[in-house]
Amino acid sequence: PEWSSQFIKYRVNQTAEITDDKIVLLTMVITEGYVDRTSVGFTNTQDLLHAQFEKLLTVVYGPVRVSRSGMLSRVSSTEIAKNLRSLMPGKTFNESILERLLKSIQVTAKILRTIADTEGSMIVSIRKAPRNYTIESRVVLASTNRGFSGQISSLLTTLGIFSRSSVDGVIINRKDDIERFIRIVGFSPGIRVVRKRAGVSTWYGKEKYILSKLALRVYSEQVKARMSGARGC
Repeated sequence: PEWSSQFIKYRVNQTAEITDDKIVLLTMVITEGYVDRTSVGFTNTQDLLHAQFEKLLTVVYGPVRVSRSGMLSRVSSTEIAKNLRSLMPGKTFNESILERLLKSIQVTAKILRTIADTEGSMIVSIRKAPRNYTIESRVVLASTNRGFSGQISSLLTTLGIFSRSSVDGVIINRKDDIERFIRIVGFSPGIRVVRKRAGVSTWYGKEKYILSKLALRVYSEQVKARMSGARGC
């Protein structure tokens, strides 16, 4: 019976404490990764996120070998795959992890930043108004998984941030909520805009972190303009 155990590459302690790093790793797998019977992978175009994925795997499971091929980073291990799969039914956080997140503002903010880095967008749109220009801003945390979108909304509510869910994910529209999201959660420096809409993107290649700072600057200038009796900025 013990014959097959000698072929296990990475042994996992199923009763080990679930650390913050493990929850972050789980978040990366839920947002842009996969788990099958024999492996765990993460798909993205940004090297910083691949480096983070590899580092988290080694912190949580020890010196594992992570292979990289183009946009895919992958570790082959039935034990690691089984362990992670048990913590994310339907690619959502299991009840114990969600309960833990809802009790900790610090960990919740950390997890939401991971979601923002992998599947988040800072939208800053310049629009022509009748007499000048105006700015429309919103934060989108993309997800087509209704269950996971509901969990994202619950985590945002814990931080006092109002959001709404759509078929595309979770959207933060109100200016006060966007400001609160940027100040408490935000985006990691170095993570860039990599998607275009209909082949066009004003901010393609720019850092999401810089765009969030731009939004705060615009809000600040709008307040100054209103105080001086002007409209817009």
